[in-house]
Amino acid sequence: MLTHRGTPLPEILRLHELWLDSLGTDGARADLRGAELTAAELDEVNLSKAQMQGALLEEASLCRAILSGALMREANLTEARLNGADLSYAVLADGNLMRANLVEAVLVETDLRRSWLRYARLALTKMAGADLTDAHLDHADLHQADLYKARLRDAEMGYVNLKGADLGLADLSGAQLKQANLSLANLTGTTLRNVRFEGALLTRANCAGANLLGARNLIPKQMLALVTDDKTILPDGSRGPYRLGTLAGRR
Repeated sequence: MLTHRGTPLPEILRLHELWLDSLGTDGARADLRGAELTAAELDEVNLSKAQMQGALLEEASLCRAILSGALMREANLTEARLNGADLSYAVLADGNLMRANLVEAVLVETDLRRSWLRYARLALTKMAGADLTDAHLDHADLHQADLYKARLRDAEMGYVNLKGADLGLADLSGAQLKQANLSLANLTGTTLRNVRFEGALLTRANCAGANLLGARNLIPKQMLALVTDDKTILPDGSRGPYRLGTLAGRR
């Protein structure tokens, strides 16, 4: 049986449930800081608002778990299964979620700054308002993800799949999108200042009202693939819509 600091995990979970149900007047808030939970079976567990900083959860199964508001800074969730889990408002800054499965998970307003999400499966996730500043998302699958108003400043997003994703009003300033797939993505009102688009697939990505000032590695073929309007700010600072020959494209 898994234990942490001498207490069996089922007892920690029972007391935490009491703490949640009683609004803090009974039981005890789960303290799993630094806990060794590698490969633990925790499907549908309720650890909302738990303290889990630095917890080791590699290959753990947390499908449909409730982790909303959990404090998980520097937690290791490499290859963890988090399908359908609720991680809204959780703190996962500086965490490791490489190759984790988060399909259909909820990460609304989640703090993922500087987190490692390379090769993570994030299709159909709800990530509106999430903070992914300086996150590492290379090769992640985010197709049809909801990233409305998400913060992705300076994020590493090479080869990421964002096909059909909603990035409306998101901030991707300084992000690196080499060879990324943004076809059919919603980029309306999105800040794309100084983004690097080398080799990115942009077929019918909607950039109406987007700010592309200083965007780099955009060739005319890519620009023509975008949907732009008179509110789009083009890489050279001029207003759209883009027409062949209106700018040379910055490199």
